[in-house]
Amino acid sequence: MHSSQSLDLVELKFSNNPFECFCEIQTVFNYVQQAQTAILEWPNQYQCDRPQKFKGQAIQFLKFSPIECKIPLFVGVLLACVVLLVAVCIMLCIKYNVTWYIRTLWLWLKAKRAVDVSLVENKFEYNAFISYSEYDSSWVKDVLLAQLENSDPPCRICIHERDFKPGKSIINNIIDCISKSYKTIFILSKHFVQSEWCHYELFFAHQQVFDDKKDSLILLLLEPIPKNSIPDRFCKLRKLMNRNTYLEWPQNEFQRGFFWKRLKAVLNLDFHSCSSQVTQQEIIQIPDLIPEHHM
Repeated sequence: MHSSQSLDLVELKFSNNPFECFCEIQTVFNYVQQAQTAILEWPNQYQCDRPQKFKGQAIQFLKFSPIECKIPLFVGVLLACVVLLVAVCIMLCIKYNVTWYIRTLWLWLKAKRAVDVSLVENKFEYNAFISYSEYDSSWVKDVLLAQLENSDPPCRICIHERDFKPGKSIINNIIDCISKSYKTIFILSKHFVQSEWCHYELFFAHQQVFDDKKDSLILLLLEPIPKNSIPDRFCKLRKLMNRNTYLEWPQNEFQRGFFWKRLKAVLNLDFHSCSSQVTQQEIIQIPDLIPEHHM
């Protein structure tokens, strides 16, 4: 609406029009309040025609809430916040591979429905199931198995290369072996943290801990692992290494005798009766994640 001064108007009349009294009508009211031109028939003949709730009401007495007149702005801000929130959620899901955990949890739940009756009775077939990367298989077979299976009494060990059942899915084999084992040993190395299957085994073993309500995980650090070598999406491993104590493979041969005694004691502790649980004192205590010179 042009200024009346610029048009040299003395009087102005635009009464009896079908005014649409939405938020924009405030422009008319503000003009009337500020105009030096005489507005004829104001305010009685300036009434609303639409919307129905304001029909016949004088423009002068209309009241709009601040929110009502700024709905487009609020909608725009809300949509921007929703888009930002969705974008952040997607980024976090990608960073921490949330879909992987959801899919893996679903596989776990499906496999648990078909659990063997013998497992329900809590009868273990193995002292331990060993989870390791194929790149560390030589050490596992030549060193670890040689010590554990030839000990007195011998430990019954389950490994995927030898004890997985043919014709059974890998996922079901993993869950079956973990369920039948008193302990699950994870051979932590640079290769382990990059292995997808090792993290499946870690996830399933961790779920078994929640189901059985007892500590059945043993973390064995085969070599120093740099912090930045653990992918962000494998946050469960990071948490376990922060919270749990673990055994560290000694580089000094003179310390290995004590290492084997500790490990065998953990694996054989009430294996047949399964009436006791391993305490933290039965594993070498490392106070924090891994000291900086190790990690």
